[in-house]
Amino acid sequence: MDYYSPQNPDYGLWYTFRRAHEAIHKIRKLELRRFKLSTVETGVLLIVHEGHNRVTPAEISRQLLKDPHSISQLLVRMAKKGLLKNIKGVPKKNMVQVQLTPKGEEAYKLSTKGNKLNKIMCVLSEKEKKQLISYLDRLRERAIEEIR
Repeated sequence: MDYYSPQNPDYGLWYTFRRAHEAIHKIRKLELRRFKLSTVETGVLLIVHEGHNRVTPAEISRQLLKDPHSISQLLVRMAKKGLLKNIKGVPKKNMVQVQLTPKGEEAYKLSTKGNKLNKIMCVLSEKEKKQLISYLDRLRERAIEEIR
């Protein structure tokens, strides 16, 4: 059923986007359950991996749009699971950087092998995926401007 409302097309678009997000998120959570990982944990693993183990908790907080104290608690839990470690004093004495442990690297690799996620995303061509990423990035940036 199409919920795109001619009276308020922006709301209809948001609602359609939200429904797609919820469905994909549900599949992703089920897929990650076998690795004992949450979707937010895989977000942290991705950010730290792509940041070449030179990412601060503040950067993780900014990228995930989560409160710093929530990220701090999440990082403690992930460290207890052996997925990452905090390195203090690099490059400044009062700075902390997050690094993946070997177990964290393995968890990252496992988390990227999402068969169900790939089955969902394959309905889009590579060109369509790039366009969608561009559109979503623009919407995210605009939303961040509104938050400030």
